[in-house]
Amino acid sequence: MTKSSEIILRGNKRPLTSLAVARMAGVAPSTVSRVLNRVDGISSKTRRRVLEVVRATGYRPSAAASSLSRQKHETIGLITEIASDNAYYGPQLIRGVSNELAVASMRMAISSVLKGSNIDSIEALPLFLSHSVDGFILDLHAATGDVQAMADRLVTPYVMVNPPRPMANNAIIPNDIDAAEQATNYLIQRGHRKIGYIPSTEISRLSSQSDRMQGYQRSMTNAGLTPIPLWDVPMTKTQTRMTPEDYIPRLQGYLKNHGCTAVVTYHAPAAARVLSACYLLGVRVPQELSIVACDYDPILEYTPVTLTSLHLDRNAMGELAVRQVLQQINQSVSTIPSVIVKGQLQERNSVVTLG
Repeated sequence: MTKSSEIILRGNKRPLTSLAVARMAGVAPSTVSRVLNRVDGISSKTRRRVLEVVRATGYRPSAAASSLSRQKHETIGLITEIASDNAYYGPQLIRGVSNELAVASMRMAISSVLKGSNIDSIEALPLFLSHSVDGFILDLHAATGDVQAMADRLVTPYVMVNPPRPMANNAIIPNDIDAAEQATNYLIQRGHRKIGYIPSTEISRLSSQSDRMQGYQRSMTNAGLTPIPLWDVPMTKTQTRMTPEDYIPRLQGYLKNHGCTAVVTYHAPAAARVLSACYLLGVRVPQELSIVACDYDPILEYTPVTLTSLHLDRNAMGELAVRQVLQQINQSVSTIPSVIVKGQLQERNSVVTLG
């Protein structure tokens, strides 16, 4: 799109028409319709030019949604993040998506990006620009930039899994407040009153950081207990990955200064590191300190003491995402209410009952 086209767009307050889009892209109005309806016979260069204008302007013709429902690609695109420090969540999501698409007799096209990738690099992916999928599932919770705006530029139905910020529509959202509240309530029900909370690192941009803090605080306050100091102070990240030694100062403070008998951790890796830190300090788990994690990872099965956790099921999230995007396609709608996923407590050996 030319600079002059951008100026016209910014000064235009009237609803865009297909004719205006055609003029900006330098094509015939019928070409715009054929691109949006994915009719064959359009060159990739022309198709890309039209889609760039459509994304930049936010143009959504009234007939576009109904045309999407007539597509016969039978393929859903999945764009997912991969992270070197977490080899569990991505494969679980892919498994759920794959299983549910098999039930629907559809295929999956997948592209991966590194955790924390910028939206510009994501939008440059061939799959993102593809006109051969019927909808997208976006697993980009740590992407940098305006992920919501990027998703809205798609001209196909989409669902976001675990978005970095809450979304009223088109998302599968884990209930992070409830996860921490459940974890803390479980400890309270087992007789614990001095319960600390260990957040994620200070560089976390995810809403789950503040949500899980809020869940811990809510549980303690509702039980008439005082949240232990430092619950709202993120861990200082001293290196690329946290180590058990990084948790020792916080853990010593909770034990010596506040007499904590239990802690809730932001996630499963933190719980495993806290357990290791306890061994370094000579603190017995669960006899002297009980531990509950706010989510699940297989690492919890292989620690010397298996750790109790809340399971936010990524496999189920993948299945739900497929149902949500297929519902958009089948009903010819561009938005659908988000689904909130509640975690399930998995009891193991890391909690002791007091009194």
